[in-house]
Amino acid sequence: MTGSKKACCLSGTGGELAFQLVTSLEEHAMKQAIGNLSRWGIQVSMLGCLLLAIPTLPLSAEELQPDVNAADTIKQTLDQQVGKRAKVKLRSGQELDGKVLKVGSNGVHLAELTGMEFYDAVIRLDAIDAVIVRARK
Repeated sequence: MTGSKKACCLSGTGGELAFQLVTSLEEHAMKQAIGNLSRWGIQVSMLGCLLLAIPTLPLSAEELQPDVNAADTIKQTLDQQVGKRAKVKLRSGQELDGKVLKVGSNGVHLAELTGMEFYDAVIRLDAIDAVIVRARK
């Protein structure tokens, strides 16, 4: 049986042999392209799974962990924010948002106030009801 297939292929004209050769090359190229696409699809799927897992990773040690039982929680929180932006809510209800430059025993120095970039503020710590900071990225 194998011999008759060879004889059939050999007995064909040059045009038929060329057509069979081109057809087999096209089939091979298509199989190779499908294999490459499926490998690429697997890699994309793996990347997607990794990106979904990132938000579930443990919080970094750099995040704000205030001790809410301490008498000086406001001062401690502001000390952790030196060089970073923070929003303070005053007892009067006003909110000031700026970069914490320095924290003293009785006050805090905020610079680059939002909406008033050319102004700084010095605020008494006992006038602050809350410190609002960005805890996560």
